[in-house]
Amino acid sequence: MVVMETILNNLSMKLITYILLFAFSTSGIYAQSLKIGDNAPPIEAYKWLKGEQITEFEKGQVYVVEMGATWCKPCAAAIPELSRLAKKYEGKAQVVSLFVQEINFEPKNVPNPKYVDKVIAYVKKQGKKMQYNIAVDDPEKRIERSWIDAMGRGRGVPQTFIIDKEGKIAAHFSGFNGKKVDNTIESILNDSFSMKPQTVLKQEKKPFTGAYNRFEPLYVNNNGGNGSDFTFRSILSKYKGDILKIPPQASYLRSWHSVNRDSSSSAYERYHVLQGRFQTVATPLSLLYYIAYSDTLSNVVERRHPITNEYPNYDSLPEFKGSYGEYWHEPVLEVADKEAFKTSRRSPDNKWNYVLNVPNKKKATALYLRQLMQEDLQRYFPYEVTVETREMPCWFLKSDLKADRLKTKTPGKKYRFQDVKSESTGFVREYKNADIRDIIFKLAVEFNKGYHFSRRNPLDAPFIDKTEIDYLIDYDMTQEELEYFDDHDLEKVQKVMERLGLYLEKGSKPMKVIVIRDPKS
Repeated sequence: MVVMETILNNLSMKLITYILLFAFSTSGIYAQSLKIGDNAPPIEAYKWLKGEQITEFEKGQVYVVEMGATWCKPCAAAIPELSRLAKKYEGKAQVVSLFVQEINFEPKNVPNPKYVDKVIAYVKKQGKKMQYNIAVDDPEKRIERSWIDAMGRGRGVPQTFIIDKEGKIAAHFSGFNGKKVDNTIESILNDSFSMKPQTVLKQEKKPFTGAYNRFEPLYVNNNGGNGSDFTFRSILSKYKGDILKIPPQASYLRSWHSVNRDSSSSAYERYHVLQGRFQTVATPLSLLYYIAYSDTLSNVVERRHPITNEYPNYDSLPEFKGSYGEYWHEPVLEVADKEAFKTSRRSPDNKWNYVLNVPNKKKATALYLRQLMQEDLQRYFPYEVTVETREMPCWFLKSDLKADRLKTKTPGKKYRFQDVKSESTGFVREYKNADIRDIIFKLAVEFNKGYHFSRRNPLDAPFIDKTEIDYLIDYDMTQEELEYFDDHDLEKVQKVMERLGLYLEKGSKPMKVIVIRDPKS
């Protein structure tokens, strides 16, 4: 994915901080200041690329305001629907698409920022498919902040706002659903629309009076207090679909949950409060077991440091080291009945909430928290779990004799990449002073489970460096070649590797595997 590579391959401090904060956040990072029924903010676009310039909402007119990005596949899938709506409601409703969250590593005051050129090229490529008004956000991200952040309901795209004939936000959808948008427009136009204010489910709490009822659970509804003063707490409950704004599921019990240290990363400033605490909601049972029995390091591929843009020194920053290629990415189920492990994204069935809190900071190391979590799972579920070393599939990235020509021409310079316009290919992305790990990273991001909801990798296996390239490299990829990654076309990506003097080979290596079995009778 072209811009997904930019997000993850560069790892700007801002974006990686978002990734870290979202991983365990139980509430939104941004305070909500916009809600259903409020007047819609103005559209302070940096540049209008197609159609009318809409800065204010005309009374009597309905508007569909879609927020998307060039790197977003669901946004691309919404293009035909947006054009259909624009044609269907011509003269009655305006469709506006705003490109936000585009990656920009240039200073905010630079004239003609490159990310705008990328959006222009994207719109030009879509051509007549996009038959509606289109604009792009400015480097200050004013649209993103005044609409998405202010709404406080997640930062993913697409997001869709429906503006009624009075200029008020009538509806807001996370994602794009053409049928819902269509029905909402129809009901607004025929004056049958009933605005539903945004609500947040809250558990009713009674004021604490010092009373205690021994027939009711302690601390529930302030029975005996609010539960803030405790020595130890462990809670396992079934997820019922009643928790709003669920953050991304945790994939491992992070080592810095037990570390309090000074760091230039703002993630540490947030995470020191999570010492001795772990919690996750709406989590499948297999993932609970993986968290409890895997490493306390991330199983995603090695990546550049968010601040220095270099690969971390793991002696001084051990928490950035990962176990990619060392641990298999999910438990192996050797149980007769797998029903308890089956889940779907839309159903709350077979999902769990888990909270573990040990206020004793000195005792609450990450390893200790894992031990407690294992004991909790053993108490409640009947399965036997072991961590075994097994020969598991992988992809080996190897080099041929042509790879020598990749050696950088500018030794001593810092890593960077840039897009160079090309009349024949659209643009060529040139990488300078890169590391072979950058190629491994891109392969893993596009083809390994964990970055996508569906499996894109035929082996569903990690990529392991066997090139023996221990020097910095220069290479390039055309726009078409980058789209092979975007389309998750491994066969064509292999041809790109061959052009660079590299090749992928199926293989296997010993890895630690979490095995879940039925109990011995």
